[in-house]
Amino acid sequence: MFNQNHSRNFSLLISDLTKEDSGLYTCRADEKDMQSVQLEVTGCTLSENKQTVPVSRSSGESVLLSCTCTDQQDRPVGVQWRTPNREDLLQRYSGRVQTFNQSSTGKFSVLISDLTEEDGGTYSCWINQNQYRNFSLTVKGCTLSETEEKLIIRSPGDSVLLPCSCTDQYTKPVSVKWERVDSGGTEVSNEMELYTSRVQMFNKNLPANLSLLISNLTEQDQGTYRCSINNKQSINITLNINGCTLSETQEKLLIRSPGQSVLLPCSCTDQHTKPVSVKWGRVDSGGIEVSNEMANYTGRVQMFNKNLPANLSLLISNLTEQDQGTYRCSINNQQSINIRLSIEAEKREITGSFVIILCVCVTLLFIVVIGGSALIFYKRRNNKTQESVYINTERRTQNTDDGDSINYPSRNWKEISMPPINQCLDSGTDQSDSVYQNMTFNTNQSYLNPYTIKCQSTTN
Repeated sequence: MFNQNHSRNFSLLISDLTKEDSGLYTCRADEKDMQSVQLEVTGCTLSENKQTVPVSRSSGESVLLSCTCTDQQDRPVGVQWRTPNREDLLQRYSGRVQTFNQSSTGKFSVLISDLTEEDGGTYSCWINQNQYRNFSLTVKGCTLSETEEKLIIRSPGDSVLLPCSCTDQYTKPVSVKWERVDSGGTEVSNEMELYTSRVQMFNKNLPANLSLLISNLTEQDQGTYRCSINNKQSINITLNINGCTLSETQEKLLIRSPGQSVLLPCSCTDQHTKPVSVKWGRVDSGGIEVSNEMANYTGRVQMFNKNLPANLSLLISNLTEQDQGTYRCSINNQQSINIRLSIEAEKREITGSFVIILCVCVTLLFIVVIGGSALIFYKRRNNKTQESVYINTERRTQNTDDGDSINYPSRNWKEISMPPINQCLDSGTDQSDSVYQNMTFNTNQSYLNPYTIKCQSTTN
């Protein structure tokens, strides 16, 4: 009131008006009624005024802090939100906060998105500087489901998923970082040249899944990786890459002929591995590269490691004498195998027809040899027979001469007649081999050698 010091001002000041203050006010002075005043209090009366509401959320989620008038058609004179650090709400959560007072006069709620652990605290909604409502917000942060170091083994060319996730799938860390511990904390992301287009994360669609996928692994990817969240928790994962080990390293010798093709063998023991680099060179030519880019081998060289990464063999077609030399297959500049290629003139192979002809010729030659031997034997036997006939004939002649000289002293031996030579042909022999000369001396044929063949003769 203002009537102090004999003031004639009897006005009444009422602060912190509410709707309940509405009504008819009358001032009485000297027991006389003065002018009455009708007071009508309009505006917002805050629901749950001066109360504290507990709210719990997980990091990455959103929260609606509700602040409304009892009569949502009312509109307060002033509204203010206070954050735990007494900061302006719109400034502190720029891009993450949304208000609704534009669409409704009696609603002053706010929506805070993508919560972090740092968002926890007490929030206050003030109306007309005399009404308020408190919100005690608790934000549960990401706790790694595993922190014990892991070991994962893969082969070159494979893919690997390095696991890292929050225990609560509704939580989301403020920050997450993947790095190579063995490379001085080098960041692992597609922005790094070593991992360009080979790295993928899933936390955009699944905030609690912080795992890292690395595709098309190489031996350079071997090392220790670390997943860190909020610069507080981390997990280390050691990745071992089984590199290519040559199945053979002992020098080989291959022999081919001009015009043929040759496969120079070179491969990894494990067919699932893939070397970082492979090179074919000519050792005898100063290590010159063997590829289709080289003039000597244009269009004649083929490799298979695009479809079969562990098969590093080299196929050279249409060989020439210039291709002779020592070739070397080297992987990762660590292991190698030498293959000596010798180009020799083509040797004719004995075909089946030739073998048959050779056998026939040998058989005929054998028959001829046997036949010739039999013929020689037969001739010798015939010669012996003729000699025997001649000897017997001589002996018989002598006997006859002796007898005739005794019994026929008067016969003239000069009148001996020579009968014609008769040829007795044996059907099984050649005529030239079966000629027998039979001389008739008017002797009895019973005295002839039993081995002689009897022939009929015609006398002159």
